[in-house]
Amino acid sequence: MDINNYEYGVDQKIEGSLKTRKTLLLILYFAFTILAFTIVFISHWLPLGAIVPFLLYILILATWRYVQVDNKYYIKQGHLSFARKYGNSKEKVITDFQLKSAEYIAPIRVSAEKISDFAPKKEYSGLSCEASKDTGYVALYTDSKGERCALYFEIFDDTVKVLKYYNPNTIS
Repeated sequence: MDINNYEYGVDQKIEGSLKTRKTLLLILYFAFTILAFTIVFISHWLPLGAIVPFLLYILILATWRYVQVDNKYYIKQGHLSFARKYGNSKEKVITDFQLKSAEYIAPIRVSAEKISDFAPKKEYSGLSCEASKDTGYVALYTDSKGERCALYFEIFDDTVKVLKYYNPNTIS
């Protein structure tokens, strides 16, 4: 294991708002197809119906990626970056901070009081599902704009070693 570089990625499970978004997109695709073919048949431009599958394909390409969420975090030389990627698009860094500047890093299940005392303005979730709150960790820190933030993320034994290396006082 390399202490200077660590990367972990997890696909977000289809539940909660993501499940609702997926259902709404499927309804949109179905409604678009019915509406497009209805317009084609009413207007009597039947050859125009050949375009409908291509338009549906474009609609799917433009929207389906938003229900395929991949969360990643990177630890590079004491700097933690959390990024999110939708489908096959380019990943976007959501937040990043120096591990040594984090005020608190600990399991979520024992941190409820500390989180409420810290009162973060922004909360970022890198958890794969709601059930992973039992095994997840929270990092409380102040970002570059001076706002208090909380990052919830999944963690493994290797990650604990890396976090303890860079900030031994915050892991409980």
